[in-house]
Amino acid sequence: MNSTAVSNNQLFVGGIGLYGIAIGAFALRHLGRHLFGYLQRSCLVSLETSSRDVSYKWIMQWISAEGIVKSRQLSILNANTEILANDSITTKSMFLPAPNVTHFFYHNKRL
Repeated sequence: MNSTAVSNNQLFVGGIGLYGIAIGAFALRHLGRHLFGYLQRSCLVSLETSSRDVSYKWIMQWISAEGIVKSRQLSILNANTEILANDSITTKSMFLPAPNVTHFFYHNKRL
């Protein structure tokens, strides 16, 4: 079998083309997974605090002040509820992050 017979065979050339596309798609998917894993390891920080810890209040106040209301899942905490002399009630509400929701924090203009 000579090379011209193989190169003129449309079925063979199509199979080689599909094989090349499949290898390229696999490589892109593999590269994407590794890139995402690298970015996750280098850019994200996990923070866990107990609700009894002093820093918990600071973090919740910061999240509330930053306006993380764009998130779809939030809890709300009513703090500093006051009843005034004219029987009106004022309440300061703080938004709390829901469990399993990722938040991105900026510090010194860095993510």
